[in-house]
Amino acid sequence: LAQANGQIYGVITDEKNEPIINAQVIVTAGGIQQGASITDFDGNYSVKPLAAGEYTVTVAYSGYKQDIVEGVIVSVDGGTRLNFQLEPATVEPAP
Repeated sequence: LAQANGQIYGVITDEKNEPIINAQVIVTAGGIQQGASITDFDGNYSVKPLAAGEYTVTVAYSGYKQDIVEGVIVSVDGGTRLNFQLEPATVEPAP
């Protein structure tokens, strides 16, 4: 049985390097959600416990483009640091 004591953690900021508060972080493997987190006041998040393996990390926040990173490797005893810098969603002007 795989030990689930790894984690994915990091900081989520905007294009000005300001922390994004309450951004949603979802960790999936094989299309199945394995964990989720919401960023704190400083933009930090941590998703744990995670079994060793390969994951896809999706970050979403209103007004910003969704960011997806595939192939994130988590080791048995370790944490994997993954920082995000979100880009503002482009709003098309009305005709």
